[in-house]
Amino acid sequence: MTPENKKKYLVPGSIWERKKNGKKESVYVESLKSNLINDGNGFIDFRTEFGLETIRKEKFLALFEYKGEAKIRLSEIASDKNLIPFLGDLLKW
Repeated sequence: MTPENKKKYLVPGSIWERKKNGKKESVYVESLKSNLINDGNGFIDFRTEFGLETIRKEKFLALFEYKGEAKIRLSEIASDKNLIPFLGDLLKW
């Protein structure tokens, strides 16, 4: 897929993949305007297993391939629907 075709899939909450050091690395696109740089236009923020990173949009599109949409948005991670009930008190009985 060309970088121009990839642009339509570049949305917050999408999952992308690349090969890095011979291994596949999946990342989560968090924002299309970087919050880590004063003028974040043209940069995107994405999450890796190591944390938040920033890269130019054109470079991201050249390095990564679209994989799909995330089932849950990062902003929803702490919502009640994702809560596993605390059973600590029940285990005392």
